[in-house]
Amino acid sequence: MERTLTTVSYYAFEGLIPVVHPTAFVHPSAVLIGDVIVGAGVYIGPLASLRGDYGRLIVQAGANIQDGCIMHGYCDTDTIVGENGHIGHGAILHGCVIGRDGIGRDEQRDYGWRGHWRREHCCRHELLSKQAFTARNASC
Repeated sequence: MERTLTTVSYYAFEGLIPVVHPTAFVHPSAVLIGDVIVGAGVYIGPLASLRGDYGRLIVQAGANIQDGCIMHGYCDTDTIVGENGHIGHGAILHGCVIGRDGIGRDEQRDYGWRGHWRREHCCRHELLSKQAFTARNASC
C-alpha cells in the first residue's frame, strides 16, 4: 500500500513565507520558516529544519537536504545550497554557500557543545568577515 504524505510545516516569519517549487519533495516532518526558497526537484528529508528568520535560505534545483539537517542564516546574508548540491545527514549550515554540485557533511562525530560549534564553524563561508559579529549585528 502506498502512503501519500501531504502535510508539511511551513511558517511565516515577519511576513515572509517559504516558497517551494511544485516538483520539490519536502518530508512532512521537515519545518520551513520564513525567507526560504526551494527550487525544482529538491529533496528535503525528515526532520530537516530550514529557518529563514535572519537571512534568506536558497536551495537550488536538484539539491538534496538529508535527514536532520539544519539551515540557518545570518543578517543580510544568503545561505545557499547550489544546484545539485548534497547536504548529508545531520549537517548544520549557518550563513554559508555550498556551490553547484557541492557536498556539505557532518565531519564531527562528537555531538557535544564543542562538536556543535566545530560543525558550524567549518561550514561558514570564507567571505563572511568579522563584521558579521559586530555589535550592529548582535541583535540578529
